[in-house]
Amino acid sequence: MKKIKKFILDLLFPPKCAGCQKEGEYICEDCKLFLGEASLICPYCRQPSFSGERHERCSTKHGLDGLACVWEYEGVIKNLIYKIKKEKVTDAISFFAEISLNAILKDPARFFCFLRFLFEKRPCLTFVPLSPKKEKKQGFNHSELMAKELERLLGLKVLPLLGRTKETEAQSDISKEKRADNIKGVFSVLDGKIIPKNVVLVDDFWISGTTMQECCRMLKEAGAEAVWGLAFGLIP
Repeated sequence: MKKIKKFILDLLFPPKCAGCQKEGEYICEDCKLFLGEASLICPYCRQPSFSGERHERCSTKHGLDGLACVWEYEGVIKNLIYKIKKEKVTDAISFFAEISLNAILKDPARFFCFLRFLFEKRPCLTFVPLSPKKEKKQGFNHSELMAKELERLLGLKVLPLLGRTKETEAQSDISKEKRADNIKGVFSVLDGKIIPKNVVLVDDFWISGTTMQECCRMLKEAGAEAVWGLAFGLIP
């Protein structure tokens, strides 16, 4: 039924490229040539890390063990995320998840540590939660839908593990210096949830990392042993 629905919608409302607006795909073959792959960084110090693993010198009890970022958050990718979140083109999420996963699978040397974590540890997938007010206004949580697409593609289970305890300003709207304070104490583990040992935390893009780090802290304090972040876009 899902495939039939998508076929009918594509006939009535064909996808348009987020770059050149040509009909056919959400990113056409010509615009794919201009996609910028993100450099992998240590999620703690933001300095280069070939594999995306946290540096040994950056060891911290409740921090992310690694970060897989796929694209630079600019140009076509920025436009596509805007189309998903602001224009509510949720059909584009499936396409976005597929090209992002393909980019990871085609570069096993660089993403080796993340891929080993996926296929050896078989972690659960979870996502950064939106506040109830924002999710109601938007109509969906884009990070949750991205995680569910990865569930379909990888055969890993998605579990909602975290909730928000209060409203905050968007991290992108405030200065870097204020982001950690803005997000501190915002997340909590949902009542009755048993936290798996291995978790991949999904979000649309990485700004300063304070949101993912705070989510990771809550997961590890509740029992997670290893947590990798997966962000589809990285703001340089």
